[in-house]
Amino acid sequence: MLKNLTPVKSATLVSTLLIAWAIGGPALGALSEKTGRRKPIYFIALCMSLIGWIPILYSQGLPLWLIIILFGLVGFASSAIFVGFAFIKESVPVVFAGIVTGVCNMGMEMGPMILQPVIGWTLDLKWNGVSENGIRIYDLNAYNTAFGTMIGLSLLGAMIIPFARETYCRQLKL
Repeated sequence: MLKNLTPVKSATLVSTLLIAWAIGGPALGALSEKTGRRKPIYFIALCMSLIGWIPILYSQGLPLWLIIILFGLVGFASSAIFVGFAFIKESVPVVFAGIVTGVCNMGMEMGPMILQPVIGWTLDLKWNGVSENGIRIYDLNAYNTAFGTMIGLSLLGAMIIPFARETYCRQLKL
């Protein structure tokens, strides 16, 4: 778990994640188009994201250089969401493309909307009663449990993706 980071180090991590995300979207999209496949790109990217998040969230004492690499990996892999938009649009007849794109986007907006209170609720359940200046202080176990929700949902996604039909980068015909 990351702790005692200076504002500059924190900004470096967030910037690394966002720059890698900006690079990954076009790169993974181009790779998907070149291979003519969506499903394996999306699945591998999800697994890469998990490989990055698990040590970030559950390892202690990682050197900063490794944390920066892991944030870059997570950012790059998380940009596969753009491949997901193409994947879902191609999975239905073209007349429904707008609807499924909207539903997909709504799902991505609902994820954080639902996860934030669930993580907060989980933190409160695991709170050991310690507070400082009226602010609750959570221990590492509370954070590990709370962020385990995100890891669990990512694992669920990895288990579901194999059941999706590959589009081969072609729009479904009626």
